[in-house]
Amino acid sequence: MIAYNKQYLGNRYIQEQTATALDNNYITGDEYAKIQTAFPVGFYTPNVFIRIGLFLLTIIIACFSVGLLLLITSAGRDVTTFVFIFSGVLSYVALELVVNSKNHFCSGVDDALLWLTLILIPTGINFASYQISSSTNSFIIFFLASCFCLRFADRIMALIAYGAWLSFLYYRIIELFPSASPLVPFIGMAVSAVSWLLATSLNSKENCRHYRSCLTIIRIASLLSFYLAGNHYIVEQLNEASRIQWIHPALPWSWLSWTLTILIPPAYLYYGIRKKDPIFIWLGMALSAIAIITIRYYYHFIAVEWAMTIAGLLLIGLAYILFRVLKTPRHGFTSAGAGTNKASKESLAIGSLSLAETVAPASTTTGLKFGGGTSGGGGAGGQY
Repeated sequence: MIAYNKQYLGNRYIQEQTATALDNNYITGDEYAKIQTAFPVGFYTPNVFIRIGLFLLTIIIACFSVGLLLLITSAGRDVTTFVFIFSGVLSYVALELVVNSKNHFCSGVDDALLWLTLILIPTGINFASYQISSSTNSFIIFFLASCFCLRFADRIMALIAYGAWLSFLYYRIIELFPSASPLVPFIGMAVSAVSWLLATSLNSKENCRHYRSCLTIIRIASLLSFYLAGNHYIVEQLNEASRIQWIHPALPWSWLSWTLTILIPPAYLYYGIRKKDPIFIWLGMALSAIAIITIRYYYHFIAVEWAMTIAGLLLIGLAYILFRVLKTPRHGFTSAGAGTNKASKESLAIGSLSLAETVAPASTTTGLKFGGGTSGGGGAGGQY
């Protein structure tokens, strides 16, 4: 399914974990060098500056090529449709070639070709018919992004696929059941919860190890969409967009959306602290700020300058207190680096295993040998 060389992907994962082990002084530099040599990675992955340059260069070449094709051919809608779809298919073929033949991995070229394919094919389809609905467009993007995520394990494609899926559900419900639009927030929360459970379950499976970064992105996105689906401001805007004004202080839906807006961030924080899950902790802190901004949008009880100043001082003070308190590990938490967390323990295990496989001495035993014996007459030689 995945396009990249799986052996290289596995070796790359080992190198990343042993690099973490080296940073935490679990292994020495010489041991790290031996592991790097024993588990080579044949991917072409340049530094970030070259990657950006190759990305831009590929985009420019593709734009000029598509423009030249449009100039050569006529300006008819059918021809334009063909040019865009043909260019998208050609971009995908080129992507497969550079990945399989040249072993490009996050080189900038493969990134650009992936984006070009995702943009050109839907653009051509929309040129073919101006009557395509929003739900159809959302489904096309969801289908393409999902295929690219499965084929190339791309995190951004995973995020696009998840967002397109939510968009498809929203537009489809509005198109088929306009009167059910008040239920859209609850459907969004249900879909988000199911997505988080599915991504969390798959993340623990060994055969999904190459997609763990994609699954982490989906976990974060699903938790974020779960909160946003119940946020009072978002709910109000969605219903204004669907032209059904059902959010009103006199109706029970209003207090429910306000309850979700206020209670979900601390619930994330509580769960993250209990389970020692940094995703929940970071999201809980970020969404707490969004909840405060939402309240501030409707109730102007303090000037925005004072609110930002007080919030900043509180965050600085809280960070300082936590840093001082957690300097000594307490209940599994510490202000130190990643040396005590699960990732570092995993890197230590992988590094130790890789090192053992790399530098283990070869066995010199060729078979069972009986010695001559030097006491009791038990040996073959009979010496006493």
